[in-house]
Amino acid sequence: MTAALEARPGLLRRCVAWSGVLIALALLLQVAWLGLRPAVAERRRLAEAEEQLRARVEREEQQARELERVERAQNDPIFLERERRALRSDTPPATDSSDADSSGADPRSTDADDPPRDH
Repeated sequence: MTAALEARPGLLRRCVAWSGVLIALALLLQVAWLGLRPAVAERRRLAEAEEQLRARVEREEQQARELERVERAQNDPIFLERERRALRSDTPPATDSSDADSSGADPRSTDADDPPRDH
C-alpha cells in the first residue's frame, strides 16, 4: 500500500484535504442518527401521552361536576323532601314542575305530620 501512495502523491494530499469534510459528515450523521431519531420518537410518545392525559382530565372534570351536582341536590331541602315523599309513596319523584302539581294541592303545604298511606 505504501508503494501505491508513493506512486500517486496527489492521492494522499486529496485524502488529507477531504478528511475534515468526511469527519464532519460522519459526526453529523452520528448526531442525526443517535440524537435526532430518539428525540423525535420521544416527542411522538409525549404527544400521545398528552392526548391520553387530556382525555383523562376531561373525564375527571366531568365526574367532579356530576358529583358537585349530586352534592348540591343532597343538600337541597326541597329535593330531600321530594325524595322522602317518593320513598313513602313508592312513586318516582316528579322531575318537571308541571308534573309535581298535578294533584291540585297547595305546593307549599307539607305532609311531614301525615301518617304513611296504606296501599
